[in-house]
Amino acid sequence: MEIVFNGTITVEAYDHLAKLLDSLEKVPGRLSITSSGGDASAGIDFGLLIHKFGLDVYVPAYCISSCANYVFTAGRKKLLEQHSFLMWHGGATQQGIAEPPECEKDGWYDELFDCDPEQFSNEFDPIVAKWLEKERHFFETVNVDQRITILGQLEEIRCGEGHTDGWYYSVADLINLGVHEIEVLGGEWSPTPPSNEIVFCRVDLSRLPNKALHWPPGYPSSFLHSQDRRRTLVSS
Repeated sequence: MEIVFNGTITVEAYDHLAKLLDSLEKVPGRLSITSSGGDASAGIDFGLLIHKFGLDVYVPAYCISSCANYVFTAGRKKLLEQHSFLMWHGGATQQGIAEPPECEKDGWYDELFDCDPEQFSNEFDPIVAKWLEKERHFFETVNVDQRITILGQLEEIRCGEGHTDGWYYSVADLINLGVHEIEVLGGEWSPTPPSNEIVFCRVDLSRLPNKALHWPPGYPSSFLHSQDRRRTLVSS
């Protein structure tokens, strides 16, 4: 018995799932999910709900972005088909996303903020700080390395050349990052994207220098309270 979720992760979808689980006399053992991601905060809530109820997570086709970050990692067991596709491309500790974009006349930055960096920061800095804290709590709860969301962006380990939409990890590297209890059904895992237009690559953790395996002392709290670095740390 399972719950099937296909679609975008939203606050409304989370609310529906939470009400469903609370209403059931007997909770199914697993969630089957096919999703290209969605709202990061709702994704974290999804994951915490899965963790709370001890659900397995089954990915029959693909699980991308917030789905990979927060839903797949939260499962008690993680079940993949031979060609199931997982892809990460960023998280709350990603550098640069909270910096104002280049100003383009009549673009969204111009329309909403008059291309004013201070207005932009006043709007987004509180959102960034809240997301950082919420994501940190999530990964501590599920006991998975928070860097899973951003390792593919590090220069020391970047995979592929030129533009890539995201990356995945081998099963062995997922285990090294704390994502345990992974089972591949039907043979050796060979992830296949849902579209030929998706450009992706595999991050190989063996390429990461030992010195880069650890954040500076105090991370991420030191980032949260550092005024000159706050605006460089968000994504999804």
